[in-house]
Order: sequence, then C-alpha cells, then structure tokens
Amino acid sequence: MDATRKVQLEAAAKPADESVEEAGVPQVSNLRPGNSAAPTPTPRHDRTNWASEDEFLFGLIRKLDCPVFLVLTKIDLVPKDHLLPLIDTLTKQFNFAEIIPVSARKRDGLDILVRKIVGVLPTGERYYPKTSTPTNRSASWSPN
Repeated sequence: MDATRKVQLEAAAKPADESVEEAGVPQVSNLRPGNSAAPTPTPRHDRTNWASEDEFLFGLIRKLDCPVFLVLTKIDLVPKDHLLPLIDTLTKQFNFAEIIPVSARKRDGLDILVRKIVGVLPTGERYYPKTSTPTNRSASWSPN
C-alpha cells in the first residue's frame, strides 16, 4: 500500500477552510466582491478516508486463511509523524501478520520484507538442484 496515497487521502478529507488556513491561501469564494458572509466549513465525513479500491481489497483479504502482510511503500516520502497514525488506522481495519514499512529508494525494510516472506512460505520439494539456475536457454547458448 502506498503510504503517500493514504496521507494525501487524509489531507483531502480535511474541511476546506482548515486546509486553506494551513496553506495560508484565501478561499476564492470569500474574495468575490460583495461577499460578506463568513465561510461555511465543509462537513467532514466520519469515514476512515479509504478509497473504494482499498475497501474492496480489505473485503478480499478478510476472506483469506493465510498470513497477510501490510507493506507500506514510499515511506521516505511520508513525514514520520504521519506514519504511526497511518499504521494504527490500518491495523484497526485488519489483523495483519506483519506490518513492514519499506522505502525501495533508500533500500529500507527490503531485507526484512524478504526475510518475513521466506519465513512464512511452506517448505516443499525442490524443483531444481541448488547449483543450477532455472532458464529457458541451453547451456551452449550465448548472447553474442
């Protein structure tokens, strides 16, 4: 799940006058000539700011009987003070087996992600010998 998307969704759910005050930019409707009315706040919805795709995915993973990992990507682009509340909100939606924040750009969390995935994979019969690399090319093939 892209952490930056969640933060953007939360910011979009703020009332219009609250986001305007934070940005320091006056709302256009208040600048019209003859408009002396005070700005009316946009009603804030009590939803958890999920997009319909996220609700759909949560519906699917609730039906699974295997470990489900929450992998938050692009954490290098999200302020740390937004990350923990985001994780808390997501864990209230589903009891994830693991929660792994990842930044591919900075290579943070990738080793943990691979280790956790390998740790839950079932052991089974090896399809290829340890020394071989599976390929669709013959041993005599050369790229030249």
